[in-house]
Amino acid sequence: MHRTHLLSLTGAALLAISAAGGFALAGDDDEAAEAAALHDRAKISLAEAVAIAEERTGGRAAEAEFDVEDNALLWTVETMTRDGAEMEVEIDAVSGAILEVESEEDDD
Repeated sequence: MHRTHLLSLTGAALLAISAAGGFALAGDDDEAAEAAALHDRAKISLAEAVAIAEERTGGRAAEAEFDVEDNALLWTVETMTRDGAEMEVEIDAVSGAILEVESEEDDD
């Protein structure tokens, strides 16, 4: 798996990051350039991925991560529901399809 960036999200900050087209990149300049190129191939934006995850879980996004796994571009969005449950939604960053939804309790 090639992890390109991780974002902590809260309310208006999500919209500001998405509107500016910015995201955090880790590593050196070559790794950052590769990560940016991969991110550019994604058809689903951070804001769209968050909306998909929030709609599916009924929660609010707390964290989002863009990954490349087995040559697939993925958004992983963690949400917190009103009753305090933590959910993780894996979304195909090209099609927007939900690939997996799991409760953080499932990991225990």
